[in-house]
Amino acid sequence: MLFAVLLCLCKSKNPVKEIKDPIFVQKQQYNITWEGLLDSPWPMHQHDPQHTGRSPYIGPQVGEVLWSYDMGQEVFSTPLIDNIGNIYIGSYSMNFVALNPSGQLLWSFPLDGQNYISTPLIDAHKNIYITPNGSSFLYSITTSKEINWIVEVPGIDFYSFNISKDGRTLYAIGFTEETINHPVGHLFAINSTDGQVQWQHHFTEEQGVWGEPAIGPDQTIYCTSHTGKRVYAINPDGKLKWEFFIEKSTASSLATSSPSIDSDGNIYVNNSSRILCIDPNGSEKWHFDKIDFWARNHPPTIAGDGTIYSVFGSRRPQLIAFDSIGQVKWKTETDESTGDIVCAPVVDSEGTVYLGLMPGYHEQSINFMAVNSNGTIKFKLALFASDGRIPGISLPPSLSAEGIAYVGLERPMGTLVYAIK
Repeated sequence: MLFAVLLCLCKSKNPVKEIKDPIFVQKQQYNITWEGLLDSPWPMHQHDPQHTGRSPYIGPQVGEVLWSYDMGQEVFSTPLIDNIGNIYIGSYSMNFVALNPSGQLLWSFPLDGQNYISTPLIDAHKNIYITPNGSSFLYSITTSKEINWIVEVPGIDFYSFNISKDGRTLYAIGFTEETINHPVGHLFAINSTDGQVQWQHHFTEEQGVWGEPAIGPDQTIYCTSHTGKRVYAINPDGKLKWEFFIEKSTASSLATSSPSIDSDGNIYVNNSSRILCIDPNGSEKWHFDKIDFWARNHPPTIAGDGTIYSVFGSRRPQLIAFDSIGQVKWKTETDESTGDIVCAPVVDSEGTVYLGLMPGYHEQSINFMAVNSNGTIKFKLALFASDGRIPGISLPPSLSAEGIAYVGLERPMGTLVYAIK
């Protein structure tokens, strides 16, 4: 074990060099069967336990708004979609709601006075796992609003979820301290039947994890540190498998992105200095250094043909497409109509990328965009708040089987969930 850990603390040796006429290498992806997760268009954060952000369906084609629903407060959650097309989402209104595919309210579930800021998860038995912002409570409710259990873990603020392949274990990131600069997160394994903690993997303040845990095809759980310097592989029994030190990481970096994992088990992460690919044994395959860019919290997205999409943000944010060995295929720069890109992209079955934006300082500002698989713009949209302002979008959209994207607006006073075709 010691040898394996030391092996993975090696320096990065595989930088990607840009060449004039590259021959792009693509690795076709396949969807990994996951019996514990609901078989639906969008049952969890970034679609699946590997966080590919990839839909098996074609997404919106024209950029037309079908409907909107007012949540009452800003929306900091990706909408979930179940197997009959109903949508589930939370907001700062302190309620978790269910909508039908036409945008009509089915039910509202109060969360004991706590704001909601986490993307939930729906398991194969149609149980929804949710946690309010800054709360030590975990909820398991059904898609019919019935309570399965509510469990409190004192001293822990829960944040995000994933689920084991058999559905018996819920994995959650919980913070023992949550401040702007020093969140100290730990990984919990929780019995999905009764909410009891099975094990907890402790991290030090320097190591403390951040973001959402991802699970590889072999059921290894991957987490990243809030310092932006480390990637951790945890076995299903809670023991450390390996850790990888990201050599180039700036002191100002607060976090590495949540991991994304491809069909072969390769792990992709972003920090403020580089995007990199790590193999399942904890050795670097390639990295791409960023110059005058940052992408602190945006996990890479993996298309069906193996293209890796990553958001780089600076004065002129970009969406960049990499091939399977880290060569840049194309870059799409935003213009004065957009501000920063503050959420991860998602991709449909044709390779079209959808992402939310912060509006720019321009009369034609936008906050939602679709980009074709060759880097050209499919459409741009301005999704307005009820007061006429254009809020930012910080959580990724979800894509339905009918080619509809659902996306929530946040500050300032977004409050609305939109359906876009």
